[in-house]
Amino acid sequence: MFLGLKEGGTFYNADLTALENSNNLSDPSKVAMSKLKPNVGIGAFLEIKNTWLSLSAPRLVEISRADDEDIYAKDRVHLYVAAGTSIVLNNEIYIKPSVLLRKVKGLALATVASAIFSYQNRYDAGVQKRDNSSMGIFGIFSITNTISLGYAYESFIDNSLPGINAKTHEVFIRIQLAKATGDLKAESELVKQASNSKPVYE
Repeated sequence: MFLGLKEGGTFYNADLTALENSNNLSDPSKVAMSKLKPNVGIGAFLEIKNTWLSLSAPRLVEISRADDEDIYAKDRVHLYVAAGTSIVLNNEIYIKPSVLLRKVKGLALATVASAIFSYQNRYDAGVQKRDNSSMGIFGIFSITNTISLGYAYESFIDNSLPGINAKTHEVFIRIQLAKATGDLKAESELVKQASNSKPVYE
């Protein structure tokens, strides 16, 4: 089990006085905002064999972006629940399905489902679907034991909003700074076996 704590802040800067009115009436919400708001988040990750479960709240404090009562803009609490597993087809091919649920006050429950096809745990390709709004594909391959390169593409598929052609392209690099404790123990055991002529069970 892994537990995490995040503490930070978000800086908002907006000059609403630059907006033009459609009439001669004064608008009390047209003010300049420049605020730094705190943020605290927590998370937990549990892994049992080939299955994992995560719970997280990256934003625990509901805050207003401006102190003016005429401006109603808040950052609400976000709650995430995710789970996944790894299905072994043979010694080299794995299927890794997962699902993520997100709940924000005032919004409908959002669901993201994905499936990853992995070869030797070094070359991954997958598909992802976000409710009925978008669908994407992605791929990750290991350059070395600690560095991986990936690409992801997502397209908007909601037919209720015609004229929107929203697509995203992402390229990312993942760097593993240290191996897991279990991997280090396994490597240490292999070193002991290589340096000792007697079997380990003796």
